[in-house]
Amino acid sequence: MLLIPLLAVASAQAEPEGALTRPTYSWVHVSDLPGRRPTEDALGRRRVLEARLERKEGRARAPLLRKSADLLVAASDAVWVAQLRRLDSAWADGVAFELDTADADALRDEALRRYESAIGLRPGRSSAQARLSAGLLRRERRELEPARAHLAAVVEGPAPLRVRRKAAVELGEMEFEAGDVPRALDAYRAAASLAGTDELRAYAEYRIGWCEFNLGEYAAARDNLVRAARRAHDRALAEEARRNAIRFAALIDLQEALAVVDEVCDDDLCVSAQREHLAELLDESGRIRAAAEVRSLEP
Repeated sequence: MLLIPLLAVASAQAEPEGALTRPTYSWVHVSDLPGRRPTEDALGRRRVLEARLERKEGRARAPLLRKSADLLVAASDAVWVAQLRRLDSAWADGVAFELDTADADALRDEALRRYESAIGLRPGRSSAQARLSAGLLRRERRELEPARAHLAAVVEGPAPLRVRRKAAVELGEMEFEAGDVPRALDAYRAAASLAGTDELRAYAEYRIGWCEFNLGEYAAARDNLVRAARRAHDRALAEEARRNAIRFAALIDLQEALAVVDEVCDDDLCVSAQREHLAELLDESGRIRAAAEVRSLEP
């Protein structure tokens, strides 16, 4: 049961009440469960783990249950990939083909049982990875309440910071996709407050900006996207943050937008490109004279 990443294209202005304006850049993450290992020789590793599980009792089973669940999810992914390849081949040959998800779903179901068994045996810090994985699988199944319970427990619990950051971002993604912007904003803010030097902080600030934009808080949205643009090492994320920071500032004031261009750019080439982007936005909104003014500026 794969979950397709959010890649909807954002419109130039906020959509009617009840609809979300969605960012173009998305966290590609959904089936990338923590602790997953490559699928090579996965069957052999599963057999070894099953044999070890038979010899263990009580709390000692917890880490083996989590590892075996990771391998079951990897096996489920492999089944999905095989099915998708068969679908591609059938389409190329003009042959009808219906995806069979039963085997992949059964493997994921068993993985979920094992993750949650591991949580029950050893609750607390040592079960954080299993709880995060269980939350993602519950989310895939659109079981939002149990998914929320798992992810929130990781964010608020004694887990390592990197695991709490990931859970907070995942919780924000789930809430945003469900249309609950205030809850998503809380989760992304938690991720930003926990983040260290990794890319998750820039991504969280980017998504905070989008939540604020949907709530009509354009100035705050601009500020968070400026921060994301300055912090991000990922070029695609940095560019999306720059362009949207300028877009949001243009909704406030032309001079605000020009100031943001200077703030997010480090060289003249970037300034020229982002001024042209601003001019195009102004053209699209009917502000022709303002667009001409931007284009008349010295490089």
